[in-house]
Amino acid sequence: MNAIIKINTDEILINPDEVSQMLNTACRRHKEAMRVYGCCRTGNTLLLTMEETPGLPPLNYVFAQFPSMNEDVITGEINNRYFAGFTTITGFRIKDLMWGLFVYNPDNVSGNLK
Repeated sequence: MNAIIKINTDEILINPDEVSQMLNTACRRHKEAMRVYGCCRTGNTLLLTMEETPGLPPLNYVFAQFPSMNEDVITGEINNRYFAGFTTITGFRIKDLMWGLFVYNPDNVSGNLK
């Protein structure tokens, strides 16, 4: 089974933690946990594609703002998160800010690098 979640980017600006929690809840809503496998941006909407992952544990997703729009800073942030146990799903711009969607396994990472 697959599903598509629509998220208004303004909601991410207002409360990224709440939007992250909504996505995590949606991924656990079905009999089998779902994972995000893609993202498409249309105007002010992110379309996140999700698929069932039978037998795999649920993961946690976090929306987080990058510290700047500078490519070197973004690269450093992605590397820092990787070494802390996070995988980058996608990056996207909202107004003049760069954001990312990151995922981690709560059994292996504390998730405190939000």
